[in-house]
Amino acid sequence: MKRQMWIDTDTASDDAVALIIALRHPDIEVRGISVVAGNVPLEMGVQNALYTAELCASTVPIYVGAAQPLVRTLDTAQFVHGVDGMGDIVLPLFGRVPTPKRERQIVRETLVEQQKELLLLNNQVLKTAIKTVN
Repeated sequence: MKRQMWIDTDTASDDAVALIIALRHPDIEVRGISVVAGNVPLEMGVQNALYTAELCASTVPIYVGAAQPLVRTLDTAQFVHGVDGMGDIVLPLFGRVPTPKRERQIVRETLVEQQKELLLLNNQVLKTAIKTVN
């Protein structure tokens, strides 16, 4: 039986590597990906996650999460990861459309459906997890 996983990310190049590993691993089924602002602004992180999933030939649903941190202003790491979060190597990081549902609702539904058999992998601050239980 494959290990069920939900990935919460602020997708820049480091998270893209983690997504590739999870999406291509034969013993893992990624049930969903939620993207929040962090390494890069939200829309850029969403496009990075969509691009990465496409590279892996994955149809995993990708949801838009929080655009701002819960208690402070957004301070990106674009000075590390590049303006696009992927090293500014001119990848086609635009035009893809995320799954059109609220990620908190979907995370809750998936957790209930899996009944504790879902691993929540957070590649950033626990923003989605905190918002899901509230």
